[in-house]
Amino acid sequence: MAVNIMFNPIFALMLFMIGIWMRSTIDPLFGLITILGGLLLGFSNSFKNGVVMNKKSKFLLYATFVFLLSLMSLAYLTISILYL
Repeated sequence: MAVNIMFNPIFALMLFMIGIWMRSTIDPLFGLITILGGLLLGFSNSFKNGVVMNKKSKFLLYATFVFLLSLMSLAYLTISILYL
């Protein structure tokens, strides 16, 4: 349980910093989506307190990851179609 409690804020901070880097170097839309993902993961209570997640919160966590992944893929396709 201690690994999950420590891993969640570190992973969220990495996503947040990668989002800032992506916004300044690659594309602003990628950066904003990644910053949003880092903030959502950083403020989530899903891995804190060593409590086992129930089915609804686990589903919501996985749905958030799938939504962010699909949003980043859609942003990539939009950018590649419009700018290339």
